[in-house]
Amino acid sequence: MGTLVKEQWEAVIPIQRTMYTTMSEVYELTGEMLDAVKRQDRVSVRMYLKMRQEPILRLCNLREQLEHYCSLLPPASSQELRDILSGKSSEQDELAPLCKLVAQNQHLSQRTIQADQQLNQMLAGKKSFYLQK
Repeated sequence: MGTLVKEQWEAVIPIQRTMYTTMSEVYELTGEMLDAVKRQDRVSVRMYLKMRQEPILRLCNLREQLEHYCSLLPPASSQELRDILSGKSSEQDELAPLCKLVAQNQHLSQRTIQADQQLNQMLAGKKSFYLQK
């Protein structure tokens, strides 16, 4: 049986929704930047790069908010919430909406990373950040 109470997990749902919206913005801007690279439009690439920075910083802030919130909870609840936020499913049916949001965010994050990887390799070639891992 979980230790999270309804008020604890419901508090992170709005943050997860905001993360999805913000991540969608990053994904769209990454796609636009990829198109600009294919057109060899350097001015647009720079513009999209600058535009993408702000929502990425917002995502970092949202992740920090989630971490701070988790740190305020009792240890067992904190760990359970961290597990859910990292993508582990819950056996509690009432947590399904949160688990679904987390899964959607993770899927969109993976798609964004794949687009960014393609973009980075097109721009940097053999010096790509992703090839140095």
